Amino acid sequence: PNDKLNGGSTALDNCLESFRYRSFSYTIYLRNYGSRSKASKYDVSKTRAAVHLLLEHGALWRPDSANQVARVRRNLYECEPDVMSDLVELLVRHTACTQDTIHELLRPTAMKRNLTPVVRKLGLLGFDVRTSEQKAEDKRQKENSRQWAFRHLASRYNREKIYEEIWSEPMQHVAKRYSISDVGVFTLHDIEGHEHEEIGRMLGCAIGTSKSQLHKARMKMRRLLTYQKTTNRRQHTYT
Repeated sequence: PNDKLNGGSTALDNCLESFRYRSFSYTIYLRNYGSRSKASKYDVSKTRAAVHLLLEHGALWRPDSANQVARVRRNLYECEPDVMSDLVELLVRHTACTQDTIHELLRPTAMKRNLTPVVRKLGLLGFDVRTSEQKAEDKRQKENSRQWAFRHLASRYNREKIYEEIWSEPMQHVAKRYSISDVGVFTLHDIEGHEHEEIGRMLGCAIGTSKSQLHKARMKMRRLLTYQKTTNRRQHTYT
């Protein structure tokens, strides 16, 4: 079916440009002040079936120009969002066009707003159709969730409790003896695996302070372990 010079299918072009209302779909709703409804899957079922059949037989969509993509987009804008998401899924499944072509089809902000109900489905197909406002809102909600998680996590920790409950009794003596006073940073980072940014939020200190205290604690622990290893070796030699 690919009869065009660029390797595309004229029949598929015609089908894609025929996603539009049928006469019975121009229903006027007075309660919406004369606005008309979007075409549902049922309204364009014949066109969808024809597109599916062509794709099954290897038809390719190779638009001749950006204007042709715009015509297809205008027709699809008059359809419900799931019509577009189903079409994109078919094009991806059959590798009927390039990713750039689909991105161009979905590019305008008005189209992205129209596709809000199917953002997740299109995202799974590899196409982010969120508007800049939606991205900003998603980022804000994500940051709020992170802040809540940090506050919740921080409420579980107390320096004194970390010292008394997490460290074993011998380690408490070691910390006191060798002046490893801030065991909180050492425990949170090296034992529990938290990043310095998280530790700073938990303990209310700067990132630089967290790194500095961790470095000092590590150096003291290294000297301690070296000393213990040397002592044990000497004792073993004498015995």
